[in-house]
Amino acid sequence: MFKRSLGLSWLSTRAVLISIMLVASAFVWYATILFTLMDVIGSVGQSSLFTQEAQILLWVIHFSGVIFSALLGSFLSRKIERTKFLTIWITLSVVSSLMLFLLNTSSFLILSLLVLLLGISLGVGMPAGMSYFSNYIPVEKRGRIGGVTLFISGIGIFFFAVLPLTDALFLGALLAVWRLLCLVVFLAFKSPLKTPPTENFSSYKSIALQIPAYLIKLL
Repeated sequence: MFKRSLGLSWLSTRAVLISIMLVASAFVWYATILFTLMDVIGSVGQSSLFTQEAQILLWVIHFSGVIFSALLGSFLSRKIERTKFLTIWITLSVVSSLMLFLLNTSSFLILSLLVLLLGISLGVGMPAGMSYFSNYIPVEKRGRIGGVTLFISGIGIFFFAVLPLTDALFLGALLAVWRLLCLVVFLAFKSPLKTPPTENFSSYKSIALQIPAYLIKLL
């Protein structure tokens, strides 16, 4: 039924499930992290516990972590076996989620390190995740499957947004479980994948540069 509804009669369902889960799980996780950081740090110029200069610095640290770790990840993913690399990436996001309780700290240094870690937890593996999607989903099917991915992402983001969560520790635990679910699906369905990668290969560099556009679509 799933195959027919998406026109995937010949396509490996495992590859599709992994592709959707890798991307949607990361989008939902990061959107929730971003909203949480906005509540704690505030938008630049918005009244908060931090001065405007401190707000700017924290956001610069965070987004620098996303951008530069994405570039680093695009290099490392060529050197490390992909299953191992994606497993490390998802595990890193689980660990960083459990560190969210540090948002309650009054130490600027600790908060800076936390927002950097959260940025790295998204950026370092996102090129590999998007590359997996591009390699195993043929061009003519990407629009439909991409729409399903964004639909699932939207539902997940809405779910986390409406939850009355004020405890950073509990939110972190919930996000850790969310990413663990992604890891379970990935490891359960990763092999064997009968569908070969598509011939239209997308470079890690080009995919890394597309990450900001995908995040803008979600927000």
